[in-house]
Amino acid sequence: MTSLPDNILHLPEYHILDIKDEEHDLHFRLEAPGPVACEECGVEGEFVRFGKHRDLPIHGKRVVRRRYTCRACGKTFRPALPG
Repeated sequence: MTSLPDNILHLPEYHILDIKDEEHDLHFRLEAPGPVACEECGVEGEFVRFGKHRDLPIHGKRVVRRRYTCRACGKTFRPALPG
């Protein structure tokens, strides 16, 4: 594990388990709150993991977040980050 601050993500609901610092990427293994409902239609429990999506960089490194697809409305979404 690298020596980055514990609160580097500034997301208190996320618990960082491990960080791997590579040339172009920071790999975080973390416990994150999963979505409760589809962010498009609001239906609860009708979504499945659907790959990953590149997001805005953190500290000059690429960021990838998990995506979900709702079985009720067919929309793909990424859970919103707090704040």
